[in-house]
Amino acid sequence: MDSTSIVNVITQTINTLFKNLFSSIDNNIYSTLDDITFIGKDILEDNFISNILGTSTTTGMIIIANALLVGFTIYYATKYLLSNYTMTQVERPYQFIFKILIIMVCVNFSYFVCEQVLNINYLIYRGFFFLWFIYNIKSCQGLLEA
Repeated sequence: MDSTSIVNVITQTINTLFKNLFSSIDNNIYSTLDDITFIGKDILEDNFISNILGTSTTTGMIIIANALLVGFTIYYATKYLLSNYTMTQVERPYQFIFKILIIMVCVNFSYFVCEQVLNINYLIYRGFFFLWFIYNIKSCQGLLEA
C-alpha cells in the first residue's frame, strides 16, 4: 500500500467515527435539552425530586428544616432563661416568635410555592408561544395576500 492511500484510509476512518459519534449525540441531545429547558409541574412528580424536597412535613429536606427550627427554639428558650442570671441582652420573645413563624410558613409551604412558580412559568411560556404562533400566522397571511 502506498503512504497516501494509508493516510486517506485513516482520514476516512476518523471522519466516519466522528460522523457516527456526532450524529448519535445529535439524535439524543434534543430530547435532553428539551427536558432541561422546559421544566414544568411534572418535574415535582419525579421520584428523586420528591424524595429530596419532601412532599409533606415529615419527609425530605422539610423535616430537616423543621428539626432546625425546633433546635433554634430550644436554644433561644435556654438563652432567654439564662439571660436573667448572666445579665445579657437577648431579643424580645415576640420578635423571635414572629421570625420563627415566618420561617416555618416558608419552609412548610415551599413545595406548594415551587409548584405554583412552575405553573406560572409554564403559563407564561405557553402564552408567549401562542402569541408567536398567531404572529407567524398573520405574517404568512400577509405574504399570501401580496
